[in-house]
Amino acid sequence: MITNYHTLKALIREIKPNLDGSAIVEAFTQEKDTLHMVLGKRDELFTIELNATGQGYMFLRPKFERARKNSLDIFAEIWNDRIINSGIHGADRIIEIWLSSGRKLLFQFFTGKVNFFITTSENEIISSFKNPKENIGRKIEIEKGESNYKSMINDFELFAKAWKSSKVEDPVRRLVMTVNTIDMLMAKEILHRSGGSDVEKIWICLGEVDKELNNPVPRIYYDGNFPKHFSIIELTHLNLRKVEFEDVNEAVRKFIIGAKINKSFYDEKKSILDKLKHLLNKSERTAEKIKEEIAVNQRGEMYETYGSLLMANLNVLHKGMEEVELLNIFSESGEKIKIKLDPSLSPIENAERYFEKAKRTKASLKIAKERLERLEVNIEKLKRLIDEVDKSDNFESLKKFKENNLADLKMFGIIRDKTAEKIGSKFRRFIVDGGFEVWVGKDAKSNDLLTLKFADKEDMWFHARGVRGAHVVLKTGKKQPSKKAIEQAGSIAAYFSEARTSPLVPVVVTKRKYVRKPKGAPEGSVVVEREEVIMVEPKLPFEEIE
Repeated sequence: MITNYHTLKALIREIKPNLDGSAIVEAFTQEKDTLHMVLGKRDELFTIELNATGQGYMFLRPKFERARKNSLDIFAEIWNDRIINSGIHGADRIIEIWLSSGRKLLFQFFTGKVNFFITTSENEIISSFKNPKENIGRKIEIEKGESNYKSMINDFELFAKAWKSSKVEDPVRRLVMTVNTIDMLMAKEILHRSGGSDVEKIWICLGEVDKELNNPVPRIYYDGNFPKHFSIIELTHLNLRKVEFEDVNEAVRKFIIGAKINKSFYDEKKSILDKLKHLLNKSERTAEKIKEEIAVNQRGEMYETYGSLLMANLNVLHKGMEEVELLNIFSESGEKIKIKLDPSLSPIENAERYFEKAKRTKASLKIAKERLERLEVNIEKLKRLIDEVDKSDNFESLKKFKENNLADLKMFGIIRDKTAEKIGSKFRRFIVDGGFEVWVGKDAKSNDLLTLKFADKEDMWFHARGVRGAHVVLKTGKKQPSKKAIEQAGSIAAYFSEARTSPLVPVVVTKRKYVRKPKGAPEGSVVVEREEVIMVEPKLPFEEIE
């Protein structure tokens, strides 16, 4: 309701003493769809702030400091012009400002068509804030030459006739269509006060509201901590906390500031929620695929049984066989099993083929089960985070949520810190015990980059001993990581190495300052001058940071 006709009328009446007689110093824009017009009067500078988004807004504020960059001059042709008169059109939401040069400023607040113009005295557009190519040279034709508002509130018979002849069924829209300058919120209030059915009661309440409009008391109605509605009349149909103000301009300014904060809060909250929900959906789909993979890889023991049975029956096998049926001596029931063979292989080679398949399948099964376990942990975390952020109802609670869940939010890539911006996608990143980050090289080139450029000399450095693998760095900063964090970093190094399928892997641990690259050594090759060795299981503590 901040650009309702009656609000604009009350606003322009209130700020008119400031506007009339002032000089236009400059006008500029530095935010999308927002115009700042600096005025000067008796050595005092102040600014009209206008916005052309949605229903738009307008209010007077102290001088607004212009940014040194990314601002654009607007309406330079009227700089130094003086405002000689200001007011609102008699029937529509257009603020008219007459200038000493004979030109006019028109601020149009039609919903979805908000715009600000310089025109001739005959309303031909000279300059346009938005869409200048479409508007310059066009003449503004104001649809409503005269409002029926006064006649409707003063003549019951006229009102009753218009009300009854209307074909609009919805009473709120019917009242808006019947009486000019009444908006939806005002109509709801009038109908609420009247009970909504008796025409005479509606007309009486219309008159009561008119008295309030002539002596406006601006109010902001709050939904929780955020402004929901602005009104210069009492809104008895709303069960919301309200704050009253002494002047319309200050109330509009407060409402706009609150609305911007509100939008900023909900935009940030929605962004976090959307990312968390996307990750949850992605994780749940991945978990289902892994469960299917686990079901397939349960065949490891069966392949091992096939290999053992073939070795136990070499005397009845020969090269060229495509299939054999053997008694399962490892089963209590003693059933027979059909085993497919590769006719190009010898019996021993066929057995070895099944042993190798069993080994690969068991290794894949172990990795899949570990990944599923991590995913299920993360799925529960994501559900908890979604529930917590959903309950945040203001910036303070959202800030607390982010502080309390910083490690998880970083891990899931919800909060992009300076580190993420710095390293981009050069390395894999994980969070270990205590919130420490572990960075992992992706190939020989990024191993060199990680160890020689991005690791600090006091960071801890890891590498699986005796096999090829990734360089792994535990970023310590000035803190001492726990034994668990060190073991987790070692497990990551083992996981990203050729020893990944082994139950335990020896991993070199040292400070980065004891790692050097010999001159002429190939990418990824380094020499460790001082080291310790820990035995760890190859695994990841969490899913990788997004």
